[in-house]
Amino acid sequence: MAAQLGEAEAIAAAVEGGPLYGTAFDQRHHPAHVALREQIVQDAIGRPIAVRIVYACWVDPAWSPGEDAHDNWRTDPERAGGGAVIDLALHGLDLTQYLLGEPLVDLAIMLQRRIHAYPVDDGGVLLGRTASGTLLQSHVAYNCPEVLPRRDGRGRLRAHDQRRSSGGLGSRRERNRRRRVKVQRGREALLARRRRQRGSRQAGQGQSV
Repeated sequence: MAAQLGEAEAIAAAVEGGPLYGTAFDQRHHPAHVALREQIVQDAIGRPIAVRIVYACWVDPAWSPGEDAHDNWRTDPERAGGGAVIDLALHGLDLTQYLLGEPLVDLAIMLQRRIHAYPVDDGGVLLGRTASGTLLQSHVAYNCPEVLPRRDGRGRLRAHDQRRSSGGLGSRRERNRRRRVKVQRGREALLARRRRQRGSRQAGQGQSV
């Protein structure tokens, strides 16, 4: 909305009761995200547990949209207000609230200046929690080449049956129970075989006498 709080407040005051204003949170209009929200609203996947977002790209200090020289305002703290986190993370925060239909009530942010030598953060991690307890994990960066599909309409929604998930406590207990049963049956089969073998030897000895 703005690089500084005062600027944001001035914009809000200017549009109050006047012209139509909107912040460009475009991710909520992506067809894949609309479809995900419908699945969640319709309870088609059960209760959401966590949202994980990776929004990473490579922004070189000399970044330019073309071959011509370009003023990379994204790395200027005065004009951008920050780096990768303030530029990219807000889209994930808005998307999370849009998908789940509830606000984030807790948020923690860790910044890094790891690769690029510009005066703003080139990466960050956000950890959050919604009002109902769904967790958010978001990684944003200017220091990672973009390898994930985010413009071609593909997305990923994973739903696990927690009662049967391979990593669930209940399933581990069930596997352990089955393993114990299998071992016990193996022991019983071995004992039965030994008893039959002893019986056969005794029967043979009795015939030879």
